[in-house]
Parts: sequence; C-alpha cells; structure tokens
Amino acid sequence: MMFLQTKKDYQEKLFEILNPLIPHYSEGKAQLTLGYTGASYPPKIAGLEAFARVLWGLAPYFCGGGASEEFEKIYVQGLTRGTDPNDSEYWGEVATDYDQALCEMAALAVGLLLAPEKLWIPLSANTKSNLAAWLNQINSKNVPGSNWMFFTVLVNVAFKKLGRAEFNSKKMNECLDAINSYYVGNGWYEDGPSDRYDYYIAFALHYYGLIYSAFMNEDDPKNSQEFKNRAAIFGKQFMYWFDEAGAGVPYGRSLTYRFAQVAFFSACVYAGVETLDLPVMKGIIDRNLNVWWNSHMRDFSGILTIGYEYPNLIMAEIYNAPGSPLWALKTFLLLALEDDHPYWKAEAASFPSVEPVKLLAEAKMFLIHRNGNTIMCPSGTGSYVVQQGHMEEKYGKFAYSSKFGFSIHKANDCLENFAPDNELVFEIGGLFFGRPKADKADVSANGIVSYWSPFKGINVVTELIVKYNYYSVKHTITSNIACTAYSCGFALSTDTPDYEAGVTDDVAVIMSNNRGCEVDGGPGLIITASSNTNLLHPRTAIPAVRHTIKAGVTEVRASVMVFPYACVLIGTL
Repeated sequence: MMFLQTKKDYQEKLFEILNPLIPHYSEGKAQLTLGYTGASYPPKIAGLEAFARVLWGLAPYFCGGGASEEFEKIYVQGLTRGTDPNDSEYWGEVATDYDQALCEMAALAVGLLLAPEKLWIPLSANTKSNLAAWLNQINSKNVPGSNWMFFTVLVNVAFKKLGRAEFNSKKMNECLDAINSYYVGNGWYEDGPSDRYDYYIAFALHYYGLIYSAFMNEDDPKNSQEFKNRAAIFGKQFMYWFDEAGAGVPYGRSLTYRFAQVAFFSACVYAGVETLDLPVMKGIIDRNLNVWWNSHMRDFSGILTIGYEYPNLIMAEIYNAPGSPLWALKTFLLLALEDDHPYWKAEAASFPSVEPVKLLAEAKMFLIHRNGNTIMCPSGTGSYVVQQGHMEEKYGKFAYSSKFGFSIHKANDCLENFAPDNELVFEIGGLFFGRPKADKADVSANGIVSYWSPFKGINVVTELIVKYNYYSVKHTITSNIACTAYSCGFALSTDTPDYEAGVTDDVAVIMSNNRGCEVDGGPGLIITASSNTNLLHPRTAIPAVRHTIKAGVTEVRASVMVFPYACVLIGTL
C-alpha cells in the first residue's frame, strides 16, 4: 500500500511539519526559534536559517497552487522586517566570507523563483530594494569551494528572472565554471576538490543544477542540458543507496536532513528528467518518506529535531542549529508540479531488481544488496573538516548499513564510549583509536586497498574484496608498539524482547529483533555501547574479537556474519 499518492497527500504531510512551527516565529516574523542549542553561528542567523528553510517546502506548495493566508502573511512580514537595516529584526550585514547567512540565501532565492506571486509581488517597492540589496551581498563575498557555489548562482538566477539590476553574470559564470570543474564523470561530482562523495552530491549539487535547468533552459541551454544529462546518469547509481523498504544508507555528514535523502528524485521529476521510470522514482520517494514518518524524528509537539532516527546531539555537526533539519523539506519540490502531472496518477513501483554487488567507481565505493539490507563499503578517503564533528565515524568505517546504521564515538576512554562498529580499533595506553580516514585508497573491480594510520608509529594496509554475499578484509599492521586491537561488527539494539548475546574463545554473537551479527577470529567480547551513540537505536551492543598486536608486522584475521538481512563475511584474504 502506498504511503502517499495524491498531491493532497503530500500537501498534508508538508503541513504536518509546518503547522507546529507557527507559534515559534518572532513578533516581526523574521526569526524562527525552534530551540536553544547552539551552532557555529549566532542565534540571529540560526533564526534566519529556520525562517528560510521553511521555503524549501512552502515555496513549491505556493508554486503548485497552494494557499495559506497565515504563512503568506508571515513571509511577507518576515521578508520586510528581516531585510530592513533600521528594523530590530534585521538579519544583518554579511561581514565575512563563508558566512552561514550566504547558505540560507539559496532557499530565499528559490522561493522567489518558484512563488514570486506570494513572496515578491506583494512586497512594497522599498522592501523589494532591501531584499535585493541583502541578497546581493553574496556577489561580494567568497563562498566555500563546494556546493555552496550554487548559492551565488541561484541568487543571480533570481535577480535575472525578477529583472533586477543586481544580476551579476560574471560572478554567476565564475561559480558555474567552478561547479563544472567538480564533475568527475559518469554522473558524479565531488563536493569541491575533496574526494568526498556523500548525500551532498544528490541533494545539493544535482538538486540545484536541476532547478537551474528548469529556469535557465532558454538562457543557458548548454549548462541546463548538461545538468540534466548528468542527473540522468547519476540516478541509476544513486538508487543503490536505498533498500527495498525505502531506507537510505546513513553515511557522511548532515544526516539530520533526513528525508532530503530522496530530494534528488523530486528534483528529477520537477525538471522532467526520467533517470528512472516515473513509478520507480515515486516508489523510492514514497517508501523513504514512509520510513521517516514512522521514525522518532519529531518531538512531541511535531517539530523536527537534530538527530537521525531519534533526537541526538551526539551525532550533530557544529553547523546544526535547531532549524537546520528543515533542509529535509527540499523533497517537497514535488508540490510545484501541476495538478494533472503524471506523478500524481502514477502507482509507486516496487524497488527494481539490482545487481547484488555494485561498484560505483567514481564514488570509490561498493554497494551490497542482499535480503532487504543495503551495505555500503566506501574507500575511507575524502578531505573533510574534522572540527565539523565526528567525520571519522561518518566516512571512515569499513561498512555502513541501512538496517543497522552506524555509531558515533562519544569518547575514546573505553570501548563503550568509543562504540566502534565496523572498525578495527587499537587500544594504546587505555585510549582507543580507529581509522581517522584513509591517507589514500586504490579502488578497482577487485576491491579496495586503503592505507591509514590510527596512531603515530602504527600503519595499516587494509585489503577489502566484495563478493556476492560477503566482503573480505585483510589488515596488515606495521607497528612500533605492542598493543591490543579489536575487530568489531554491526551494532544491534539491546531493547528488544529477543536480545541475546554470547561469546566463546573465538566468537562473539548478538541476536536482536530477528537479526544477528557474529564475529569470529579471536577471543570474543560484547561491547555494551554508551547510550545514544548509534544513529538508529538509542541502546546497542557490538560483537567484537580481540587481537594481540606485536611490535613488527601482524596480519589481523577476523570475520563478521550478518543475518538474516544480509550474508556478509568480513574476513581475511
């Protein structure tokens, strides 16, 4: 049975997210305060962020013919007061490059493009000038060399379509050139010169490119068509990131954006790009939203929280403010479709038959589809800013699963706090160290060979080979230090009636909720992970085995079996 089908169904789900926000707008409506936790930017910008991100869903709703007198008044007033330099709710001057306010300009720009009759035409002449002046600050500031380049592009597209003199074609084309330089082929970008391939490729770079193509097809047919062509190729591979039930593989940063996971497919439908058959795309979107609506992503008042399956600040990045999760509303771009669009009449198709093992060469990862579980084996490389929060765990593990999620290091003073699922972790002087990232990796059809160091004086070469129903790993460890290491499996919930765990001299095994994970290859142990370290389950345990590492060269041998959702063996070559 479909979770959503008609346009009205989608509209109702959007307002399940929007309506709880109404009491939390400021008196002048230019600020939306949804909590009191901090981010790397001040509260006024956090209030702007929440205000702007609502438009990722509200503007498509307006564009598709929706009306809401209350939200229309809120946004006319908020745009008026937030851009008036003499108003107490003025969003402020953008004083520095890379400011978070520049990021939120993209939502405002797309709002103006999609729904000018609600968000532009009702404004006074003075407010239009103020809003344009405030947005125009992006043309005199630098943005990070990443998907942020599209923020400058989108603001200038809005200027062009509104006939504003602030339109800066030179700046826009410079940013487009940079974006095109990030393209590595076969549908894949890297998010800037980073060697990083995560959800930003889908819900940012491709998403913005498709919006660009929708508005600039006549003005810039070359880039517009290229963005569509790249998306068409990408979607046939990106579908491998989802399982048959609709869940995406949690991997990388910004996972608090949740159902933005499928925003790429919404943008394809909007831009008329059939990367997959329309019913297949509808099925992927529908099932993913169903998964999220059956999660604990909202608090008791209905507001999206920072976290993943449940509220969780441990896994957050430094740029996650209380309104940040509203980025998820990008998926509601579908509401901009006309009432008689074929999408609304299509029946959601089941997940198509896929290759059980798929190499995504440009993204440097393998995807395993087996018995309803999707497991990702990435290379572990990728330049990332460590201080954003837990990048090691978000990119550096050997495997990620749609059914088991992954765990975050709460501290490195004990295995319980380290919660090292799918890691080889070293104990040195009572502290624990895993793979921060691979210094380099060679990826081919034969597998992944990565080179990394958890600690000065220890170097590891990991050889990973993926087969039909398992992957094998050999760790060759060259160490100046005699120490202990642990090979760890997937984390399973301890809060199930059938939870059971046991160890022997060479095996550790856990059963939970008709799922299991077994690790062998050394003396077994069960790591009772600290609460709230796993993204899917608040309380988990991890099966592991212990290895003695000598000074010199040691080869680690272990295996991990996951059942019944997948038959995955992590062993030695």
